[in-house]
Amino acid sequence: MRDDFSYAFSKGGSHALRMGGEFLYYDHSLLNCRNCMGIIDAQGGPVPANIEALFPVWDDPDTWNLAALSPIVRSYQIGIGSFKYNQKRKVGAAWVQDDWRVTDRLTLNLGLRYDVALGVWANAMAIEPWLEPDRPDDTNNIGPRLGFAYTLNPQTVLRGGFGYYYGEVLNNISSFTLSYANIVNVELLNDGRPDFAANPFNGPMPSYDEAQRRLCQNAPGPTCLRPSANTIAPPPEFAHVPYSYQTSFGMQRQFGEVMALEVDYAYTGGRHERFGQGHNPVMNFNLTYDAATGINYPFTNIARRADPNWGVVQMELMERRSNYHGVVTGFTKRMRNRWQASGTYTLSWLYDNDPLPLSGLQQVTFAVPDDLGGEYGLATTDQRHRAVFNGIWDVGRGFQVSGLYFFGSGMRYVTTYGGDLRLTGRTGGRLRPDGSIVPRNGFVGDPLQRIDVRLQRRFPLGGRASIDGMLEVFNLLNHENFGSYTTVESNANYGRPEANPNVVYQPRMLQLGFRLAF
Repeated sequence: MRDDFSYAFSKGGSHALRMGGEFLYYDHSLLNCRNCMGIIDAQGGPVPANIEALFPVWDDPDTWNLAALSPIVRSYQIGIGSFKYNQKRKVGAAWVQDDWRVTDRLTLNLGLRYDVALGVWANAMAIEPWLEPDRPDDTNNIGPRLGFAYTLNPQTVLRGGFGYYYGEVLNNISSFTLSYANIVNVELLNDGRPDFAANPFNGPMPSYDEAQRRLCQNAPGPTCLRPSANTIAPPPEFAHVPYSYQTSFGMQRQFGEVMALEVDYAYTGGRHERFGQGHNPVMNFNLTYDAATGINYPFTNIARRADPNWGVVQMELMERRSNYHGVVTGFTKRMRNRWQASGTYTLSWLYDNDPLPLSGLQQVTFAVPDDLGGEYGLATTDQRHRAVFNGIWDVGRGFQVSGLYFFGSGMRYVTTYGGDLRLTGRTGGRLRPDGSIVPRNGFVGDPLQRIDVRLQRRFPLGGRASIDGMLEVFNLLNHENFGSYTTVESNANYGRPEANPNVVYQPRMLQLGFRLAF
């Protein structure tokens, strides 16, 4: 449901007042196979030389020799229970804005917006001891906005603005939480049996009720089961709706009758951004830390876990902050003398941080090594230079030629060493065997370039009807562009590009088309 109201009036200038509100109700019925087929972690040693022979028919598990992998298997996990659930959320907003033309030269934009999202953390569900039931929502999300435009002279305008902008909490956070509240995600460590990989339970897999009875909290002992959770919602003190401070200031200047230049400085400060399993591979909330060394106690020491009855626990911690600074320039020449062109160039920097880790549910108050958290620096996707130029030439006789050139300097990617030298229970750490640490987001990809062109010819059909024939070539010079790389140092392919299906990174392609107008 949504309603908008507009009202214009004059008082100290002219006002265009807008206000409104909306309400959205989501009710999703989901069936999600959360580890329902089992996951083997076989990163405990070198790959067997005969690995291909162990899987003679890749899509027929009956032919696989999983037992032979047992010496390098570290653990096995599988979800047991019901994979059907309902995901509900209620989202509302209200806003008011006044575009106030104070004088012929000055216009102010004054606004205020309120956003609220209820149930985005699966608040009613409990996963104890990590999440209590009926947790509160984040409801104090008020965002003021201020903007202005000032005509310095008939050819020059100054403009700027500032505002708070609230984002959304991803649906998959509550989806994961609902899953782990309705299943037992069993994690089994390799017990040394030669057939562990093929027979991790040393017998039939238990039912949900049997797995519940065998949990360590219900039946302590050497054969008890420890649940794990790959991603769940954060506790209330870390469950914030993400928001950003956005501000810009710039100038637009007209030259002659058809050309204009604009220059803007833009800043975005992201706060309470998502920080989860994909951002820090060693994040495990069932770890505890030694204040004297700043290093986690080994996860293999079950007595030192925050909860010895649990395995790995990962949460979505809404505690990351980021800062973007950019200088954005643009030049435009409107269509005249049968041609037009425009170009933009951006010089920018993007920084973010890794929050300090949690020791159980308490964030540490002491320094830790850079690879465990607390580091601030250049972020993934940081790209220093970006330029785009495009133009259209009306050749005559129905022919038109247009094109686009794109350049982007290399983007920054997350970097790890691999393995689990910190013994966190997870893989993908930055600690090297010699004790040094892989630089955070230290890999920069190759620059991106592409030229796209189009040749178009219009054929009149009489009256207002016509047909356009088009020949388009993308990546005309067949430049090699890569959007993914191997960035695990211990991998023999470190630094090499990987396949990326995004059309931006594809080789030269040609396309024929037509358009009928009438």
